[in-house]
Amino acid sequence: MAITELTAQRNTVGAGQLTTVTFNYPNTPTPGNLLVAGFAWRGDVAVTGVPSGWNLAASTGNGTNIDGAIYYKIAGSSEPTTAQFTLSGSQKTSGAASEWSGIHATPLDKFNGNNGVASIVLNTGATGTLSQAAELVINLFSARDTVNFTAFGQSQTIVGTSQSTGGTTASRNTTVLAAQVVDANTSVDYTAQIDSAQTWVAAVATFKQAAVTHTASGSLSGQGSTLAGSAVHNVSHEVSGALSGQGSDIDGSARRFRHLDASGNLVAGGSNISGEAIRYRSHDSNAELIGQGSELFGLAIRYRSHHADGELVGQGAQLSGDADRSDSVTVHTAAGDLLGQGSLITGRTRNGEIVASGIINVTYQTHSINAALEQHEVSAAYETLTIQATP
Repeated sequence: MAITELTAQRNTVGAGQLTTVTFNYPNTPTPGNLLVAGFAWRGDVAVTGVPSGWNLAASTGNGTNIDGAIYYKIAGSSEPTTAQFTLSGSQKTSGAASEWSGIHATPLDKFNGNNGVASIVLNTGATGTLSQAAELVINLFSARDTVNFTAFGQSQTIVGTSQSTGGTTASRNTTVLAAQVVDANTSVDYTAQIDSAQTWVAAVATFKQAAVTHTASGSLSGQGSTLAGSAVHNVSHEVSGALSGQGSDIDGSARRFRHLDASGNLVAGGSNISGEAIRYRSHDSNAELIGQGSELFGLAIRYRSHHADGELVGQGAQLSGDADRSDSVTVHTAAGDLLGQGSLITGRTRNGEIVASGIINVTYQTHSINAALEQHEVSAAYETLTIQATP
C-alpha cells in the first residue's frame, strides 16, 4: 500500500502563554494510520505530558530561545480526535499535525535535530541511510519572530504553517511542518529558508512504509486449495485455470505451450497420462483415452512411413516379427489379415516368392520338401520332377 496523506485531517495550533499544546483532528482517525504532530515553543521548558499512546520521534533546542519536537502514534480502534501535550511552564507555541495511511505498524526509522542563530537557512541535519526505500519524511522548521518561509528544499509538501500569539512579534515563533515520501535507501537532510536571519530549530523523523502483501492473481477455490509452488501469469508460464474442490493443489509449475500439449481427451475418473503425450504433425498421440483408469504409460507414436498395415483381430492376435510397409520395399510385407483367437506371424512372409498352396515353385533344385500330401509337383528352372509320397 502506498503512503498517502489524509489531507482533510490537517490541523494547526498557534497559542499565547499556555502550558498545553492541543491539536484537534477534524475527523476520527482511522485505526492503523499514522498520526504525527510537530510543534515548537519559546523559552527553556520541557514537555512533561504526552497523550496516551504518543511517542517522541525527534527533538531539538536552542537554549532559552526556542525548542521543538515531533511526536507520533499509530491510531487505535477508538482514537480520540484531540491530542493534548503539556509543558513544564507557560510559553508561546505553534505547530501542525496530520494523518497518513500505508505506514508500518512499528513505523519510526531515522531521526535527527539541528539549530542555529542569525541565519536565513534552516536544515534538519542528516538522518543516515534509511532502512528501506519507501519511507515518509516529516520535517519540523521553526524560527523566532513572525517570519515568512520563502523556500523549501527537495520538493517538500507543506502540511501546515502557524504562528504563536500574544506579546510582541519578537517574542513569538513561526513553525512549518513539511513532508516528503522518498523511494530510495539514502540519507536525507532537508532545508528551508526564511526572509530574515533568526534563531531557529529544525528536526526530522522518517517512518517506514507498510509491508507489501503479495497475492496470487488467479482463483484458488474450494476447501484446502493450496499453491505450493509459484503461480506466475504470463504468456509462456501460467496457471491459467481455477483450482477447484477439496485438496486441489499445484505443487510445481503448470505450463502450457502452443507447441507442446496433450491433444487427446482424458475422460472420466482416474484417467491419466503417466508418460508423455505429444502431438506433432509427424509424431503424435491421436487417440482418446476414455473411461475410468484409461492410461498411456509410454509414447504413442505414429509415423506415416512405419506402421502395422494389416488388421490384428480377435483376442490374443499378435505380430511377433516385422510387419513393414514401404514404397521402396514391396517384397517384405505382412499382406493379409490375422484373424481369430491366437492368430500370429512369428517370422517374415515374403509375398510373391513363397506361396503356401498345393503347388510349390522354387528357384533352385536343392530345396527339400517334406509334406503330408499325397502328391506334390516341383518345378525348377532346369528340370521338372514328380515326387510320389505315401500317406
